[in-house]
Amino acid sequence: MLHQRNFHFEKSLSALAEVALRETGANGYGLFQRTADSTEFLRLATRGEEISTCALLQAKQPGVVVFPLGADGVVAFSFRDTASSVQAEAPLGRLAEAIETIWAAREFDTHYQHLLGRLSTLEAQLIDSKIADRAQGLLKAEPNADILDTLARHVKTVLRPSSAGRTIETMVTELEDEIEERRVTGQAKAILQAAHSISEEQAYTQLRVQSRKSRRRLKEVALDVIATDALTSNAA
Repeated sequence: MLHQRNFHFEKSLSALAEVALRETGANGYGLFQRTADSTEFLRLATRGEEISTCALLQAKQPGVVVFPLGADGVVAFSFRDTASSVQAEAPLGRLAEAIETIWAAREFDTHYQHLLGRLSTLEAQLIDSKIADRAQGLLKAEPNADILDTLARHVKTVLRPSSAGRTIETMVTELEDEIEERRVTGQAKAILQAAHSISEEQAYTQLRVQSRKSRRRLKEVALDVIATDALTSNAA
C-alpha cells in the first residue's frame, strides 16, 4: 500500500514491484524516498515482509537486495535467505532499471508546472501590454465620444481565450477521456475474464473486435458490457 498522498506513478511503480515479488519469490518489497536532509527514508509503498529503513543505510544487508532510484529513491526486496537474494539480484536489476525510469518521470510534473506558470506569466504580460498601449495611444488622440467604446471593445478582444489556452483545454479533455476509457475498459475486461475464463489479453481482443465490427469507440463497447453485466446481476 502507498503511504504518501499525491505520489505520481504510484500504480505503475507498485505494479512492477508486485511482478518482481511474484517472479523472484521475494518475501516483500519496499519503495522509499529520502528525506530532504538525506538522513532518513520515507516509506512510500510496501508489500509482504517489512523492510527496515535501517537496512537501506547499510552497504549490504543479508537477504535484502537494494537498488537506488535516482538521487532520492530506493526500491528494496527481501528474501528468506542470502542465497535466494543473490540468485534474484540479476533479474531484479533489469526490472529495477525500468522502475528507475518511471521514478525519474516524476519530474514531468514539475516541468509541466513550470511551463504552465511561464505561459500564464507571459500571456498576462502580453495582455497587459496590448491594453496599456492601446489606452496610451488613445490618450494622445483628440477626445471624442467613440474613444471609450473603442477601448472597451479592445479590452474584450484582447481578453478572448487565447489559442494556447484552447490547446491546453483540449489536451486536458482528451487526457480525461482517455483515462476514463481505460477505466471502463479495465472494468469490462474483468467482467469478460470472469464470465468466460479467459486471459486479460483475450478479453481486450474481444472488446477490440467488437469495436471494429460495430464501428463504435472502445469505450462505448466497454460500457455496453458493463451495463449488460449489471442487468444480469440485478435479474439474478
